[in-house]
Amino acid sequence: MGTKLSLRIHRVKCVDETGGRWVEKIGNDEIYLGGFSIMPNGDTSPISVIPIYPHFDDGDVKVFNPPKHFFTFSVPQTFPADYGIGLVLIEKDNGGGASSAILQITQKAQELIKDKLPIPAAGGILGTVLTTVAAPLLSYILGRIVAGIRDDLFPPQMVAVSLTNSNHNWFGSNNSTEKTLRVSGHGGIYELTYDWEFV
Repeated sequence: MGTKLSLRIHRVKCVDETGGRWVEKIGNDEIYLGGFSIMPNGDTSPISVIPIYPHFDDGDVKVFNPPKHFFTFSVPQTFPADYGIGLVLIEKDNGGGASSAILQITQKAQELIKDKLPIPAAGGILGTVLTTVAAPLLSYILGRIVAGIRDDLFPPQMVAVSLTNSNHNWFGSNNSTEKTLRVSGHGGIYELTYDWEFV
C-alpha cells in the first residue's frame, strides 16, 4: 500500500548554453533547480534550491544514477487525489536571489491555483488547473521578481499526477514512464527528464 510519492530527476541536458554565442565562449552555466509542491487542495510549499551541475556547456548531460528524489509527498489515504510539482531551473549568475524568488513564486502559485481549483477537487482536475495558471504565473515572475534578483530564472514547468487508489501503479510498475521537459530562457535551452515513484 503506497504512502510516499516522489518526483525523481533522471538527467538534465544543456541543449544550448545561456547568454548567446559570445557569452558562451567565456563561461559555463551553473544550473540549480528549485520549485514548489502542490497538494490536492491547492496548498503549495517551497522546495529548496539544489545544485544540478556547475559547468554546463552545449551538449553536456548531468545524469543522476540512481535518480535524484527532488521532492517526496506523504500521501494520505484519500483517493483519487492529484499531486503536483512546479519546477524552476535557475542559472546562478551572481549568486543572488533565487531562494527568495522561489518563496514568492510559491505564494503566487497558491493564489492562482486556489482561485481556479474547485474544492473539493476530484482526481484529474489539478493537471488541467496547472495549465491555466502557467501563463499568469510567468507574467508575475517577469513583472515582479526578475528585476529584483541577480540569478536567471527559467519559466516554471508544472507537472501533476493523479493517484487512483493506495495500490496505484503504472502498468504494474511503481514508477511512471520518463518524461522530458524542454525549457527555454535567457538565450539557452535545457531538457529535464523526470518520473514519478509511488511506494
